[in-house]
Amino acid sequence: MPHRTLSTVRNAVRTLDILAERGPLRLTALAGELALGKSTAHLLLQTLREVGMVEYDPVSSSYRVGLRVFEIGTTAVEQGGFGVRLIGAMEDLARRCNESVSMGVLSAGSVLFVQRVESPEVLRADIRPGTRMPLHASASGKALLATMSDVEIDRVLPDPLLPASARLTVRGRDTLLAEIGRIRERGYARQIEEFVDGIAAVATPVFAVGGRVLGALSIAGPITRFDEEGWARALVPAARELSQRCGYRGGSGVFGANGDAPSSVEIGAGGARLGKEAHKLGQ
Repeated sequence: MPHRTLSTVRNAVRTLDILAERGPLRLTALAGELALGKSTAHLLLQTLREVGMVEYDPVSSSYRVGLRVFEIGTTAVEQGGFGVRLIGAMEDLARRCNESVSMGVLSAGSVLFVQRVESPEVLRADIRPGTRMPLHASASGKALLATMSDVEIDRVLPDPLLPASARLTVRGRDTLLAEIGRIRERGYARQIEEFVDGIAAVATPVFAVGGRVLGALSIAGPITRFDEEGWARALVPAARELSQRCGYRGGSGVFGANGDAPSSVEIGAGGARLGKEAHKLGQ
């Protein structure tokens, strides 16, 4: 039996999504995006204004996301375990590698970045908190996929042909699955110009109490400075430290599934195990 939902709540969330992605917008434009009448859209906006979720600019006659959304988002970051416990270790990692460091989580079939420490370099990867990336075209996404069972991967990526984000995006699902096997062996994922041209990254998962996958820690920067071995050697122990801060008490490995210890669990139907390379990176 399908769950009952309220269309008004769904429209309110869609309004915030649209304003976050495309705003500020005027009433007519927003009503068109929502496929609602102007009177209905206006009532919706007035309600959101009243609770601080939306703000109105009388000069441009446009609406934008309100600061109340930021307040709630900050609380979500803290309650999700992505706050003070993680930011210090992320800053240390950014200083060691001199590149941008991010934390991404699985959200609605993609990676949502919730924490970010910028590189001091002028030329750097432009990834702000709130940015979304496809699972198959990002290092963080592939790291998260590698913690899933084969059945779970089938559910989130059912199509054999994957959409392109950049010229080097892996398009074939079978090719991606083969890569996920290699990710499990070496203990981290990488992407080289797969999400956007000129940018490379490495990522590995962070675990919480009971082996729950909290998110993926990543290092990203321009392809001209890409140092896969150096970045990975700094990344893997940093992710282990973050996992310990979040209450994970598993073995010395990196990947795990279904709450088991990452150092020993078989991942997915193929039974891929964490290889020696990942253990060396974590030493």
